[in-house]
Amino acid sequence: MAYLTAQPPAAPLMQNLQCFGTEPFWSVTLTDRIIYAPMDGPAFDHEVTARTRALNRPDRYALRGGNGTHSATAIVERHICSDGMSDAEFGLSLDLILQSRAGQVFLSGCCRLTGG
Repeated sequence: MAYLTAQPPAAPLMQNLQCFGTEPFWSVTLTDRIIYAPMDGPAFDHEVTARTRALNRPDRYALRGGNGTHSATAIVERHICSDGMSDAEFGLSLDLILQSRAGQVFLSGCCRLTGG
């Protein structure tokens, strides 16, 4: 350690992420789009319209996308996360808020970096 210099972690703000959750099962892909896919029900696929980092936490950021009838806000944080179903641990957690005329849904899950 005497020969190493600590560097602040870089938030994966521009990285492609695959996120998922259980109870109910769902997935979301975060690129320049927010693509939400529930196990049952309609999917959500919209361009990211806003990206922002938390002013006081550079390892936490939010993406927002939507249209006139529904929207999604994805809050990603560098944090140890477990899907609760397997022994796997992931380095990114996600809070996802989906809003439509029918109401609001709040989901939490885990993310991993994708190659794309």
